[in-house]
Amino acid sequence: MHGMITDLRVAIRSLRRHRGFAVVCITALAIGIGASTAMFSILHAVALDPLPFPDQDRLVVGWKTSRVDRRRSNVDEDLDLIRNNLDRLTFRDNT
Repeated sequence: MHGMITDLRVAIRSLRRHRGFAVVCITALAIGIGASTAMFSILHAVALDPLPFPDQDRLVVGWKTSRVDRRRSNVDEDLDLIRNNLDRLTFRDNT
């Protein structure tokens, strides 16, 4: 414990003598702590927080790509197509 207090005194005395070095050290620490905090905040908001939906483990996003131009088509049209096909399958299975 005595050695740590002595080291702390020497460090403070050295930083008082070399003010430019002290400013650079403190600035580097502040930027590093700020960047780490910002990155964790972004990561927490994007990846770690649960989604604000019920049954979030069942949530999916779907789209269809055209073989000709590889662009996304209208999702509403695709959902209507899926619903119609499901109705046909249900009708077929019940008859």
